[in-house]
Amino acid sequence: MYESLFFEDLRKATGLEFGLRYVEATLRLQSADQQEQYLNDLRLVVGIYNDALNHGGATTSQAQQEWERVNKRIAFWALMMDYATPKRAGLFGRKAIGPAARMALMGTLSPDSEYMRNGELGL
Repeated sequence: MYESLFFEDLRKATGLEFGLRYVEATLRLQSADQQEQYLNDLRLVVGIYNDALNHGGATTSQAQQEWERVNKRIAFWALMMDYATPKRAGLFGRKAIGPAARMALMGTLSPDSEYMRNGELGL
């Protein structure tokens, strides 16, 4: 799965920059079940994308529904990774995770949050 072509297809399919280090960092934010789900989501997105390319961009309604569901989860974890990435504050400031991002991470990734309990986004 960790081939450069896979990450290139993933980038084309989602519009997000993916790499081995990015995926590994995302996996550290997740529970074991979420890790498995996330990796399956990445594979599924690439599969649907490649299938659509082979059929002139056409997908079935079931594939479109899967695409939407899976892309929401991928986008959610991309947002969590963005929050978890330290940013430079000011011109000479050191890199740190901002207070708003820290609160969002703590609230969302808390074991008591709805998402962590059932693994599905309520979107």
